Amino acid sequence: MIIFTIGYNKCTNYMKFNLLLNCMRSIAYETFLNKKSF
Repeated sequence: MIIFTIGYNKCTNYMKFNLLLNCMRSIAYETFLNKKSF
């Protein structure tokens, strides 16, 4: 049970990190498009 919870925490942390990377990537892409349009 303890091993499962540690694995679950790692998985959720990885998913949060992945969402953070996706959010940063989308923001960078939007700023790039805005700079290109101006």
